Amino acid sequence: MKRRSSIDLTVERQVYYGERPSTCPRCQAKLQQEHAVYLVATRTGRRIQDSFMMSGDFGYYCAACPTVVIDPEGVSRYLEHGLPDWQIGRSFAVMGSINLDAIPASQQHLPVMDVDPLPLVPFTAVESTEKQRPASRPRKPRPKRSKRRR
Repeated sequence: MKRRSSIDLTVERQVYYGERPSTCPRCQAKLQQEHAVYLVATRTGRRIQDSFMMSGDFGYYCAACPTVVIDPEGVSRYLEHGLPDWQIGRSFAVMGSINLDAIPASQQHLPVMDVDPLPLVPFTAVESTEKQRPASRPRKPRPKRSKRRR
């Protein structure tokens, strides 16, 4: 049975990044974790890499204002399992959610990435003095080097 949510996932939202958030960074209302399909773009430095669609529950939505907080650890878990030919960058940004209900009946047989136009509900970056950088995936630990000079 499909769970009914009080959150409207078709509303454009301002995006923040934070691990396991509980309150909205804008209005301090309680956040609700929601499962959705997201478009995630990756980059290394200033170079854009691949973009991916992923379904997950790493988005925390505010019912009181148009805000979403993305848990970067949740996104990183999905990006760890890339194929060899994928160009997964060190940083990522969640561009928005995909409104699957907005896909026209004539295109429902297509893979979602082939739907034209893609029914993206965009997330806008925070525009303020506390400007956030795109989230980064955690680096794998490097082996310790010997202190002995060679």
